[in-house]
Amino acid sequence: MVTVTVRNKAAQPVVLSSYFVRDSSTGKVIDFPAEDPYHDSINREQGIYILFTDGKMAMTSRSGTGFEFHGYLGGKEIVSERYVIANDRCHIFVKSGNTNIVIDQ
Repeated sequence: MVTVTVRNKAAQPVVLSSYFVRDSSTGKVIDFPAEDPYHDSINREQGIYILFTDGKMAMTSRSGTGFEFHGYLGGKEIVSERYVIANDRCHIFVKSGNTNIVIDQ
């Protein structure tokens, strides 16, 4: 599993109201909080969010596939980041993109 961390400028975790990951080429939305609500609730308090899991490896390629992370606070989008996620036929990894996000808040 790969995650993103969202913090404010004071290095405090940002607890997003909601978030999702979208496949840039197909538009398919992955709702990780719905797939694993327990894990999500624990990590969310620390400002950590699931970006991708090995279980979704079939959605990636060895050369990399584009995905977008969108995070909301109080109905307003405050995070929109692009990533390239690839696999080595065993695990997924972030090929490009910022996994340590700092927002103005």
